[in-house]
Amino acid sequence: MRAINNNIGTLPILLALATSALAQIDAALTEFSHPAAHRSFYWDLRNAALARELDIAKKTNQTADEEIKRLALEHGELKKQVEAAEQALAEKEAVVAREGAEIKTVLEGLQGRMTSLEAERQRLLELCDRSLVNKYERIRKQRGGLAVVAVVGGTCKGCQRNIPPQMANNLITGDEILTCPNCHRFIYAAEEPQAAANV
Repeated sequence: MRAINNNIGTLPILLALATSALAQIDAALTEFSHPAAHRSFYWDLRNAALARELDIAKKTNQTADEEIKRLALEHGELKKQVEAAEQALAEKEAVVAREGAEIKTVLEGLQGRMTSLEAERQRLLELCDRSLVNKYERIRKQRGGLAVVAVVGGTCKGCQRNIPPQMANNLITGDEILTCPNCHRFIYAAEEPQAAANV
């Protein structure tokens, strides 16, 4: 107990010595500088606001990175789709070009044939009776371009009405040019129903 009392008595002296030593150390380190002394610590409360902003910035960057990756994937898929669509379009354009060339060839052939037929028609018209040609042209204009029709089983295939029996007989046996009494088209006797269907 006495030892404790002796130590307590020396305590103020020890405190004074320690304080003096600390003051001397503090004075000696006033001009001292080292790079490690000026670091910023994440857990330093003075940097709490900055740390919070850094966390937000990291999360924002992470979200942005994820969005960039997602957009990159979408871009890749869209690029593949565009390439596939362009390839399909190129194939269709090739088909259209090929078929267009074929159609052009067919049309040129038809135009040549039409020119030839028109020349033959003009030649034959000069051999026909002019009044008969005028009548034919008039009927053709009035009846939508169809001036000559077949008669099958006594029925005019232009108006689908029956002609008189005697006229039907004259068509078969005679060589007279006759017209339907109903639609006034020129008529001829078809040899069989199939022939009328092809007219």
